[in-house]
Amino acid sequence: MFENDFDWEDKEEEMVLVDSRGMTPRQANLLEIEAIAKAHCFTLEDILGPRKFKPLVAVRRKCIVMLREKGHTTTGIGRIMNRDHTTIVHSLQKSKAEA
Repeated sequence: MFENDFDWEDKEEEMVLVDSRGMTPRQANLLEIEAIAKAHCFTLEDILGPRKFKPLVAVRRKCIVMLREKGHTTTGIGRIMNRDHTTIVHSLQKSKAEA
């Protein structure tokens, strides 16, 4: 996505940033997370939910790394993933240590 791919759109007196497909940046990221989840036989709800078993955490970590590589801050990733930013920092450190 490029900066000029986004247009401002009025929604009930509220300005919302949308891309050329009519999606907000969060919606676009959730679609990518859902694609990663489906590739590993999980749902988006599994990834964003509270469960902590190892295979799910590994896929969740892949999603977090993908978002970080796209340039999101730890706070921004936390908002997308329904996690505290310190959880995101820990996950990034674990993935770096495993690499």
